[in-house]
Amino acid sequence: MGPIERAAHRQMKLFVLLVLGSCISIAAFTTKPTVQKLSWKPLPRTRPSHKVRHYTTTSPKDHRTIFQPTLFAENDPKESVSKPTTAAETDELFDGGMTFTLVGGQSVLIIVALVAAVLAKTPNYGFGTNFVLNLDSFGRGALYTLPLFGIAKLLDLVEDSVPLLKDVTKATQRSVIALLGGTRKPVLALFVSGALGLAAGLGEELLFRGVLQYELLSRFGTEIAVVVTSLIFGALHLVTPIYGLLAFLASLFFGSLYNNTQNLAIPIVCHALYDVGALLWAHYEVTALTNEEREEILNWEGPDEE
Repeated sequence: MGPIERAAHRQMKLFVLLVLGSCISIAAFTTKPTVQKLSWKPLPRTRPSHKVRHYTTTSPKDHRTIFQPTLFAENDPKESVSKPTTAAETDELFDGGMTFTLVGGQSVLIIVALVAAVLAKTPNYGFGTNFVLNLDSFGRGALYTLPLFGIAKLLDLVEDSVPLLKDVTKATQRSVIALLGGTRKPVLALFVSGALGLAAGLGEELLFRGVLQYELLSRFGTEIAVVVTSLIFGALHLVTPIYGLLAFLASLFFGSLYNNTQNLAIPIVCHALYDVGALLWAHYEVTALTNEEREEILNWEGPDEE
């Protein structure tokens, strides 16, 4: 292959990456309103009948009155005992179809990354020549989540004095309500968080670090590759300006991690575990709110929606 052909080949690979990035950008910004524009109606309050003995329970996660039928109905021996229901069945904010769509849509990113790697002829389908997933790389990936969780905790402590951080929290909580509803579902939350964390960790790291950063690095050097990749990553997470900035900084961290370890498995594990932990914690916080507080979150509008 002569110099002209090589130059044309390089330009074609850059063109493919730009097209894929544009497609992802369009998909991200056209599907975002689906998560953010959720319909909301107040949860109905049950009225007890004279045939039902009831008691009231109040918890931080749900300030509703719950009426429990007695095992033996009074004054009516034919009264049937109601069947127990799950949290998902009684949660009017939970939509299983929406959850499946969001997890499935994030999983498509894995396919997009693999296609991009094939078109750009990135080594080992974007995983790199030094990809090793074992106990050591998993442990290192888990260890690198500590600074991320530490920064998240620090931001949580100063949130009350920084209004822009409150927007980040509300945007996150609104997305979590779209995923898991407003009542606590430990098993479902663990499953959905695990699936979404794995899809995001694998898909985003494979596309942005394994393919895009690798291809840019081979042409423009490490610093430009990491920064440009992070700028694109932050732009695709621009729910609010601060949210986009935090995503940019997180991408710098993941990009440096990949550059220093040369093993994509480590940033994949780090990214996935952090997302799982962050989603579970956000679900715990959302389900501890009152109905009025959840209604405020669902009615909140980001800077790009006002």
